[in-house]
Amino acid sequence: MTGGSIHVEEKTSKPSYKRLQFIADTFPHSIWLNPKMAYEWPYTRTISIVRDIFPMFELTIDGLDSAVTHMMRKR
Repeated sequence: MTGGSIHVEEKTSKPSYKRLQFIADTFPHSIWLNPKMAYEWPYTRTISIVRDIFPMFELTIDGLDSAVTHMMRKR
């Protein structure tokens, strides 16, 4: 949301997804570790938006293994 911020007193003209896109562009070998289980991802609009920006993995042992494998391929 435009004007959204994690700090109450801070206002910004950029929506949060633009800030995330900036991070992804600045650090092209980045990923997103999601604490929600993958079967829940399709039911949350925010997760879909973040998945469009970053490769996303579950914050589980298997998810971390997949994330490391993905990052190793990026070298």
